[in-house]
Amino acid sequence: MTAAECQRVSAKQWGTQLVVTTPSEIEQLATHITWHPADRVWDPYAGTCAIEAALHPHQVYTHSSDINPAMTTSAPVDALQPGNVRRMASYNVVVTSPSFRVLDITLPLLTAERELTCAHVPLHYVFDAHPARRSWLWRLATAKRMSILLCKQKGPLDRHNVWLIIADTANTLQRRLKPQAAACAMAF
Repeated sequence: MTAAECQRVSAKQWGTQLVVTTPSEIEQLATHITWHPADRVWDPYAGTCAIEAALHPHQVYTHSSDINPAMTTSAPVDALQPGNVRRMASYNVVVTSPSFRVLDITLPLLTAERELTCAHVPLHYVFDAHPARRSWLWRLATAKRMSILLCKQKGPLDRHNVWLIIADTANTLQRRLKPQAAACAMAF
């Protein structure tokens, strides 16, 4: 998607910028994670359902939701409300690309109830973090519950993005990351 197309699509989301996650970025994540047939995957910030479409060939079936009325998803769920996130606890994996404006609220909510959370975030979210976020990320990293996968190409907004992969335990992260993912993960 070109920058102009991205900006045109962005106007759909309440006049703010839509986070565009490209198929190649999703494919990169999909090939670095060990998926299980029993996985129940939720994308609470589905937007155009690009994640659902890209994971489907890997036989990863995703429940897509988004409260943005301009987007078409099966069922809107406000993922900024703790009660709603708890009601979706039967989904053991989250793969999502939230609006960058809500990352500090939504990521702790989503990771608290899940075996695995994969969030598409801008590189500066991780490496130019304010003290509270940096402390949270540091605790995850030192507990060996977090891995950072750098997207190979800049996104359509000319930004470097990463997949922030957060597991409920260090053992889960070790089991879920394929060897090539562990080899190319970035250190925090």
